[in-house]
Amino acid sequence: MSKLKAARKQLGLTAAQVADRAGVTVGFVSRVERGLVGVRPETAKRLAEVLSLDPADVIFAERVERAA
Repeated sequence: MSKLKAARKQLGLTAAQVADRAGVTVGFVSRVERGLVGVRPETAKRLAEVLSLDPADVIFAERVERAA
């Protein structure tokens, strides 16, 4: 499970709730959680605020996990 998805689950949020709060689509949240798309800095900041993470965690989480 990705760091983003783990943070979302820990907060008790659905992907739809994260998407709504961050101003993105549910599909985008899903693709970010699976590491299929990159995230622009401004979008990373919004997602990080919703998930109580550092924006760098959003930008680099999947890349780090996939490399490990």
